[in-house]
Amino acid sequence: MTGVGMVSNGFSIADPKDGGMLDAAGFDAATLAAIADFIRG
Repeated sequence: MTGVGMVSNGFSIADPKDGGMLDAAGFDAATLAAIADFIRG
């Protein structure tokens, strides 16, 4: 699971104990590539 927030205000969608989850705060040209790399492992 991947969660993306547009601002960083202390949120967390992902369980910090689950290495298969990713939180991302903010969005720029590199975000999609970072998410794709995370999904590919």
